Amino acid sequence: MADENGKQTETESRPWHQTVTLLLVSLRLAAFVATSTAAGLMAFNKETKTITVVVVGTNPILQSFTAAFQQTPAFVYFVLANAIASLYNLLAMLLRPCLKNIGRQVLVHLLQLRSGPLKLWAQGHRPVPPSSRAGPA
Repeated sequence: MADENGKQTETESRPWHQTVTLLLVSLRLAAFVATSTAAGLMAFNKETKTITVVVVGTNPILQSFTAAFQQTPAFVYFVLANAIASLYNLLAMLLRPCLKNIGRQVLVHLLQLRSGPLKLWAQGHRPVPPSSRAGPA
């Protein structure tokens, strides 16, 4: 839509693919910030709680308990999955301008296919070597 002077407004002058590109990059940036923040907070967070075990006379005997993410397999998976997702988003953002003319979509799909084994590795599943598979005798 044109304004009173016949000039196009800013939304009309910008092609739709630039708007979509800006939206995709901003979503990737938001995902990178969120996943890297979540992985960093979980990885470097440690909580210590001191409780009184017994009171001997008037002297309390204290015990300190420390909790870290390595003590729970679900938290280890959470940290690894978020770290892999943040690296993937960073790689996709950095390679986007470099691959404008050489099939950017093909590379993104290949990276997504490669993330399957990474997810299995983060879950603790290891591929079985061909020599140890039980086959027909």
